[in-house]
Amino acid sequence: MHAAKYDNKVDPTELYEKATKHLKAEDYRKALRVLGKYTKSQKPKDPDGWTLYAFAQRKLKNYKKAETNYEKALKLDPENKIALEYQGELFVETDRLGLAQVNL
Repeated sequence: MHAAKYDNKVDPTELYEKATKHLKAEDYRKALRVLGKYTKSQKPKDPDGWTLYAFAQRKLKNYKKAETNYEKALKLDPENKIALEYQGELFVETDRLGLAQVNL
């Protein structure tokens, strides 16, 4: 018999996998909640986590928050092609085609 867990430690890998399942199912609200925990408390220096967090926000049309979090991802990894691509999509969705072109 295992003792109940009383601490709030969560395995970051489990959170990331859970988030990607929600994203694949296009359940962006659930993904956002999980990715919030992942990026803010578990893996704040993971550019991929910030990219996915921003992606979920963009899909929910939270453009300002998405932009901020793409910037966090790119600050951690300026050459992150996925973050650059998704940020470019954000620029297209918000009618900033010149900025999208720069991302290419």
